[in-house]
Amino acid sequence: MEKYNFVLKAMLICKHDGKFLMQWAGKSRRLMRPLGGHVEMYERSDQTIKREIREEIKSGISNLRYLGAMENIFVSKGKREHEVCFIYSGEITNRKLFGKDIIYRSEDGRDEEAMWISEAKLRGMRQRIVPKGVDRYIFGAEKARTKRTK
Repeated sequence: MEKYNFVLKAMLICKHDGKFLMQWAGKSRRLMRPLGGHVEMYERSDQTIKREIREEIKSGISNLRYLGAMENIFVSKGKREHEVCFIYSGEITNRKLFGKDIIYRSEDGRDEEAMWISEAKLRGMRQRIVPKGVDRYIFGAEKARTKRTK
């Protein structure tokens, strides 16, 4: 039987003063992604994003808005992955985090970083933003390019 992993995730697109709040995806520091995490069993995706942001950066969220969902199938470390991501936009309520370029946080016992990245710099890294396709939500192009399914 083929090894695979199926996950539901929720992610927050957060912009403040022309900068997006992002984090490294994995240890390689080659890929970036919005903050968020796995949906737990019997947890709604809006509850997930609130929990993840509270746990990761000690903040609440205001103006939470559902933007859409996206699906990706890919191979990582020799294992097929299938993920469905619920994408939200919102504003963090912990105003102390606005003045910091890097926000140090802990996740599952690992020390990690979240950072505010200017829109111009993030656009230059567009091919390195994961999950694939989330950049349309980040930069607002989803309305302009709707992908049809067969």
